[in-house]
Amino acid sequence: MFANASPIWISGKVKEKNTLAVFRTHVSVKGEAELRIAVASFYRVFVDGRFVAFGPARTAKGYARVDRIPLAFDGAEHELILEVEGLGCRSLSTVLQKSYCIAELLVNGESVLWTGRDFEAFEPPYHVQKTERYSMQRHYTEVRDYRRGTAMCSPEHRAPIAVLYNVAKFLERNVPYPKYDVVDLQECTSHGALVYDPEAAAALEEKNAKKKPYGEYDEWWGDFHPAEIYTRPYEWFLVQAQDKRGDACALPITLSAGEYAIFDLKQIETGFLRSAFEALEDADVVVAYSEYYEGARFSNKNSTRNVIEYFANAGQTIDTQSFEPYSFRFVMVMIRSGSIRLSRVGCMRYERTPDGVAYPDLGSDLRNLIYRASVRTLVQNSVDIYMDCPSRERAGWLCDSYFTGRAEHVLFGTSCVEHDFLENFRLFDGDEGIPQGALPMCYPADIIHRDEFIPQWDMWYVLELEEYLTKRAPKEDPALFRASVMGILDFLSRYENEDGLLEKLPSWNFVEWSRANKWTKDVNYPTNFLYARTLLAAYNLYGGDELLEKSRRVAEVAKQKSFNGELFVDHAIRGEDGVLRNAEDISEICQYYAILFADLDLHDAKYAALLDMVTRVFLPSRVATPEFDVEPVNAFIGVYLRMDVLLKLGAYKQALAECEDFFGGMAQKTATLWENRTLTASCNHGFASYAAAVMLKCLDELK
Repeated sequence: MFANASPIWISGKVKEKNTLAVFRTHVSVKGEAELRIAVASFYRVFVDGRFVAFGPARTAKGYARVDRIPLAFDGAEHELILEVEGLGCRSLSTVLQKSYCIAELLVNGESVLWTGRDFEAFEPPYHVQKTERYSMQRHYTEVRDYRRGTAMCSPEHRAPIAVLYNVAKFLERNVPYPKYDVVDLQECTSHGALVYDPEAAAALEEKNAKKKPYGEYDEWWGDFHPAEIYTRPYEWFLVQAQDKRGDACALPITLSAGEYAIFDLKQIETGFLRSAFEALEDADVVVAYSEYYEGARFSNKNSTRNVIEYFANAGQTIDTQSFEPYSFRFVMVMIRSGSIRLSRVGCMRYERTPDGVAYPDLGSDLRNLIYRASVRTLVQNSVDIYMDCPSRERAGWLCDSYFTGRAEHVLFGTSCVEHDFLENFRLFDGDEGIPQGALPMCYPADIIHRDEFIPQWDMWYVLELEEYLTKRAPKEDPALFRASVMGILDFLSRYENEDGLLEKLPSWNFVEWSRANKWTKDVNYPTNFLYARTLLAAYNLYGGDELLEKSRRVAEVAKQKSFNGELFVDHAIRGEDGVLRNAEDISEICQYYAILFADLDLHDAKYAALLDMVTRVFLPSRVATPEFDVEPVNAFIGVYLRMDVLLKLGAYKQALAECEDFFGGMAQKTATLWENRTLTASCNHGFASYAAAVMLKCLDELK
């Protein structure tokens, strides 16, 4: 893919955390051009100061996807800049590896410029390297100190280049390139004064006091030592209440120390936060952002440090956008010191282009609103891999992908993102703490707890593969995935007990976010129903009568042992005498696992009570009571499995009504769909896009 280019980085810094390197060359050619580029970790491309692209598409450790960016030149001299962020830390959204950049420019098909010969390197002075982590799962907060200088490429900040070798195996990028639409706002929605909040300060002090001696500092994970971090804008933001002094006000506006302005994009956007201002005095500017907040106080419900800080000298004009993408509807610009003339706040979108998606009339305004929110949620969470959310993690989780994969195919008619997502897992080549044969729960990623993975997520991988290879991508060769599937089955078989059921699976056992997840030890029946279906999926892909027979046996034994005459109990505990005995705990989610994965005929007379519960009692608004202590489902994955159960039963009108009830308020508030029922976490979660597929299926069946 590269004819002449070599990987390069700033000499001596390939393993440093949170570095920013600029590689510059000049182009004096004429014709259609293609820039091929691969990096670790992220890049931005500029031509004559104009933003062109952000990337790359992420992939497995030891590999890199090559982006091919079309350019055109007119024969005059143009400046080509590659700005590359080398993160050098563990996270849930990238894998830890040495930083590098390899790039080559082809004009009319001929290689004319390449790294290793034609680029010089710089270290931008404004980049503040030692900052806090943005979240436990992602990388670093962005702080830019323009008092040190604003130029990307100044002679005094030129850096030596090291040529590297064998950095990665190169792969094609199969996912489409995004468009970079700009949404700039013309006015703020309110403005006022910041008021120090002693109660918030006391709460923050108490929280910090409970942390280990160095707070959240974890050198292995990639934190900087607290003593090295000289500014903590998020902590400052947390203790600022707002005293509203006015409503909408057109830009530009002047803001001085202790003042703020709030902006509303009307819906959640994912992309690069844009701002422009002139520093009237030496200024310290903090820009906070949030997916949603309610009430008088601007707040962030997610577990993220949603702030960017800018320092500027009097007289400097700053026109900037964040390096990495974030997710937000509301933006607040605050002045810690000095004063500025604020002229722009907005967003450059970073999402999959929704070209080819149809927008049918679903029969009501609310359904249409949910459908559009599903599309927006999908495109913001599938720009290169399937992500859980574009905010806190940007991580590629299995099981989430089972539902997102269905949504992509229904809405786009293709599965190109799923292709790359599954290929990443197929290329996984083992890691610390992951047993032989098992896969990580999310990837490309490193895991905070080194020995943590979810055995059930490996089973969902097999179920997703079955659908992908047989329904969505039948031309794909199943043999490519055989080793990963058989590795999973071999790993799971080590935990079969005398009944053939899985018992005492290691690490983090997960069936859903509810009390049911406390009932996963020893023999968990939802897990075994899932195991039976996993064995069947493997049989459907690769044959083998022993797999088919084993699937039937596991399903039958799990049904017989867990059914109490009305409902299925969740688990059995092995006593000190070595005997397995069923506990009395019962969850709603257990019933759905049984119905979907254990070849259950709900119209059999012995399941009459269960059928009644599913259709009349287990409604989304239900809560458990002492009289009926069946643990209700949570949003993930209970609500989504419930939708599948209703589809299986042909209860299409009920499924439509429940979609409206569950997702309608989300779509109205943020034009995206959420992780939970409430605003307590991500308000933009990839798997929720499955709502559109469910509604379309229901309406098609009701014709």
